[in-house]
Amino acid sequence: MFPSPLQFLALVLAAAFCGPGVGVSGERRATSETVRGVVEVFTSQGCADCVPAEAVIRDLRRDADLVVVAYHVDYWDYIGWRDTLGSNRNGERQRDYARQLKSGSLATPQAVVNGSVALPGGDGPALRRALEANDLRTAAADRPRVDLVTDGETLTLRAEPGAAAPAGRAPVVMLVTYAAQTVTRVEEGENRGREMVDSQAVRDWRVVGSLKDEPLEVSVPLAMLFEARQGVGCAVLVQSVDEKDQPSTILAAAVLDF
Repeated sequence: MFPSPLQFLALVLAAAFCGPGVGVSGERRATSETVRGVVEVFTSQGCADCVPAEAVIRDLRRDADLVVVAYHVDYWDYIGWRDTLGSNRNGERQRDYARQLKSGSLATPQAVVNGSVALPGGDGPALRRALEANDLRTAAADRPRVDLVTDGETLTLRAEPGAAAPAGRAPVVMLVTYAAQTVTRVEEGENRGREMVDSQAVRDWRVVGSLKDEPLEVSVPLAMLFEARQGVGCAVLVQSVDEKDQPSTILAAAVLDF
């Protein structure tokens, strides 16, 4: 289930009055018009099978027209290592996808392409085939558009609905922040003694609004999003949801690295 936009707005107001800036200078821009796909990988520092998937994540992230993020789950913590990047919310997102896509039992590494196809997260060729078959730019005239702009210490996101308004629930607009690279020495569990280099690890994700007939614009203090000056990034996903508020097809996305 998605978190409440009201919780997000409360955090925005808090960050506006406290917290240091991240020191981003100059204007930066990104748009969904150039993004052809989104790959969400579910992984864990405590899972030996996830180690090869890191190479796949890094390879995909080299493509400027892809959004790639890695959600670390906590359901493998019991086997000996508590994932330093993991959270229960990330596991819940994977469970929601499993119910929506009928992909069966949870496993890592697992990847979801454009919110509509679940595949093994370590199978790079299969992921690239799925991306080619589900290019977000195919229906560019009808799909929503997202633009990201930084101005000083503020990030502004603007989402516009597509020409053809979707039936049913309004799509949600989700803001994801991540660390480009995190290095962790694993002391216990299946990866004991290994130095894990985790890429695109999600640090937070939350809904900032919905998109039906009118554009949505939200400005966020960068101090709220990032604790470091470099090696971080954010992505915005416009995603369909079902009647149970579970994630479905991703309609558009934009990404901005710092």
